[in-house]
Formats: sequence, structure tokens, C-alpha cells
Amino acid sequence: MELTSHYQNAYVTHDLDKAVTLFERKFGLRDFLVFDPAEMTVRTPTGEQPYAARVATAWAGGLQLELIEPLSGYVDFYRGILPDDRSDYVPRFHHIALRRPTEDVMRREMAEAGFPLVMDGAVPGLTFAYVDARAEFGHYIELCTAIDAMWDYNRWPAQKPVF
Repeated sequence: MELTSHYQNAYVTHDLDKAVTLFERKFGLRDFLVFDPAEMTVRTPTGEQPYAARVATAWAGGLQLELIEPLSGYVDFYRGILPDDRSDYVPRFHHIALRRPTEDVMRREMAEAGFPLVMDGAVPGLTFAYVDARAEFGHYIELCTAIDAMWDYNRWPAQKPVF
């Protein structure tokens, strides 16, 4: 697996609203795109599971920052790095995301790399998969593929190379 087309660093938090405010005030990020909540069914090594999280994304130049507040369902792999103190909303680094041109390419790379699958799923126009790369990198990796309209919706910067 090549680390090409890295476009996102993602963080988890106990409180999405406070984490967004922190990123706005401290780092000048604006225009967060909020999915409130993102609910779906995901595929896991043990079968299909419900998934719900609050998610916000914003671009810092050519890097998208994603904030995730796990809510319910198959979200323990997010919660595992959060502090026990639920009032501590400081975001914790969780994964990087890599853009891939097609789902076939994405799946082939996952198989060749041999990282354990954590979960995968889809929303209209976008397919994603998380693999567990903690033994090699200390974090998870998400691979994504989408139609052009979905990348546009996610505000892909015009000046950022796609691949």
C-alpha cells in the first residue's frame, strides 16, 4: 500500500461542538461541513453493524481535518483512544485517509497490504474502508473512493492534485 493521495487527518472527540470551536479559534479553520449525525450500517469482521457518529470536516490548505464524535453502534475503535473523562473534549488523532480512484483499486491494495479490516461502508457516491495499521504506523488508515460530485460536495480544493 502506498501512502499516496493522503488528504485527511482525522481526530476523535467526546464533544464535536467544542472540538470544532477549538479548531476555529486556535487554528483559524472555517466553513466546517457537518454530518449530524452520520448514521449507517457498516460491514465488520463479525457482520453488519449499525454505526452513528457526529462528523465535521474542514480544509486547512490541501489537508482535510475530520473531527468525529462516536455516538453508538460499531464505534469502539474510536472510543478506545478517548480519555475516560467525558468532559475532556480535546481531539485525539485517530487515522489518515487516502483517496483511491476506484473501489477495485482500493480493495486490491487492502488485500495486498494485509492490514486487518476494521469496517467498511458506503453512502451514496462514496465508499470507505478502515484498516488497522497500528502495528506499523500507530494509527488506523481509511481508504476512500467517490464519484466526482461527492469530492466536490466535500469541497476538494481546486488546486490540490487528485493523485
